[in-house]
Amino acid sequence: MENKILALYAESQIHAGKGSDVGIVDQPIQREKSTGFPIIQGIKGAIRASKLIKEKEREVFGNKPLAEKEDLAGSIAFSEAKILAFPARSPESVFIWITCPLVLARLHRLKKISGLSIPKIEENKAIVSNPTMLADGKLSLEEIEIEAAVNPEATKWAKALSSLTPDDTMKEHFEQNFAIVPDKAFQNFVTTATEVIPRIRIDERTGTVAPGALWYEEYLPQDTIMYCILRNASITGENLLESTIKALDGQMIAIGGNETVGKGLVYLKVLEG
Repeated sequence: MENKILALYAESQIHAGKGSDVGIVDQPIQREKSTGFPIIQGIKGAIRASKLIKEKEREVFGNKPLAEKEDLAGSIAFSEAKILAFPARSPESVFIWITCPLVLARLHRLKKISGLSIPKIEENKAIVSNPTMLADGKLSLEEIEIEAAVNPEATKWAKALSSLTPDDTMKEHFEQNFAIVPDKAFQNFVTTATEVIPRIRIDERTGTVAPGALWYEEYLPQDTIMYCILRNASITGENLLESTIKALDGQMIAIGGNETVGKGLVYLKVLEG
């Protein structure tokens, strides 16, 4: 089955919401039911709205629901976006990116990258791409410390994934500041280290906060890296996957809510083998 991996690098915070909730956060982000890992649904719609696909747009996406009489299935299938690397505060590096074996295994099944394998990580330990990330053999992440060591597998993964960043500065930062942590530790970070931002609505008549108009929204932080799968699903035999990928690679689009206040900007990059 022919497919391509398209990475989404967050240039600003992303709120891909699932609607209101009864918890502390009124409007949380979308998550997998089984793991709690962040996901983003609706990638196809966001890419279509970006107008980056100009030639054969109808063939790529299919007909617009309720707008056309003739049904036409799109020739490209778009998956939901899954988490690949998550930014975390670290005093030695300002911030680093973390991932885990489960995330890397999922990616590697879809896109075999030459020379890479899935590392085994001991509980309460981590492997890193660069010794400058460590202080006394420990890696600081947010408010915790974890035993860590430089490992060639982490260095190789850092080099392979650094190409998904938007420029040379971030590419170098990624290669020097990448860690692979245990699955449970990663799960904890992506569920507790997201950004929660209070929002208000102003009453236009009074210029003050409208009564009861305070709510909290959850965001994926800037520099989060997600990825989705684009697959050739043409029933006519015309393969538009390569031209679609070419049109998207290196471009910027908006995903999720609050676009008019600068949220949801993502940089698109194809992951090469």
